[in-house]
Amino acid sequence: DLHQHDLNTCGQTLKHVTLNFFQEHHPKAFILLAVTTLAFTVMPITAEIYQWTDKDGNVHFSDKPSNKIDSSKAQLNQANNINFNQQKNAEWLQKYNQKKALKEKKQVEQKEIKKKRKAMCDYWQSNLNIYQQVGRISTMSAKGERSYLTDEEISQQRSKLKKDIAKHCR
Repeated sequence: DLHQHDLNTCGQTLKHVTLNFFQEHHPKAFILLAVTTLAFTVMPITAEIYQWTDKDGNVHFSDKPSNKIDSSKAQLNQANNINFNQQKNAEWLQKYNQKKALKEKKQVEQKEIKKKRKAMCDYWQSNLNIYQQVGRISTMSAKGERSYLTDEEISQQRSKLKKDIAKHCR
């Protein structure tokens, strides 16, 4: 009996040392071992359950139908069924991932809009600086003819640019 006790203690110590070794020196192997162990411990178990009532009114349940009394398959509450809960969890995870992907897509779109808005604001600000600093501004027609803007046209362009900047650039 004492020898058996020593073997049990030695086995527990060896188990403890092995787990610590894996955890400290091979963390990936330890995680794999833990996940594999967990997967096998929560694997769904399915069995048919039969129910019947005896002559005294007592309800019986078994994994085998009764030979003496007519028995039927028992209707179990799905809320306690492992497969049902796994399916609900998978559905929830799928919806969560869809919402997360949609949110990330919207964030990317918002960043792109901000980037384009900043580029337009920089363009308008650059043009406003030109209209404020340069005395004479000319434009070139499609035929290659140069024409100069009047002071009134320059003033109108400045006003328009200031309005655009005030409206779109915050």
